[in-house]
Amino acid sequence: MAVLLDDIRKANDLLDGKDGVSSQFGAIRYYEDEQIAKWNTRLKLLEVFGIRVFWHLQQNQEKHGTEEWQTQMMQLEMRVSKIEEYRKIALFHHLFFTKE
Repeated sequence: MAVLLDDIRKANDLLDGKDGVSSQFGAIRYYEDEQIAKWNTRLKLLEVFGIRVFWHLQQNQEKHGTEEWQTQMMQLEMRVSKIEEYRKIALFHHLFFTKE
């Protein structure tokens, strides 16, 4: 919110634990990975990947459309997706579960 949308008030609201709002989808609820892992005790959390660590921070939109840039950025994103420090700052997390 603070970087991409320049909305400091919403950024502070999110830090205070408030839900976000999307004009197209309604309420956006944010959860910690550990909360999600507890929703179903029959599932075991295998792995967490950080998604979109750098992609969304690149502001040169002209570059986004080139196949070369997309390939290089995807390779970079995959390299950092499992590194804890980068996972913590990723825009999204993908959680992989298995049945116990």
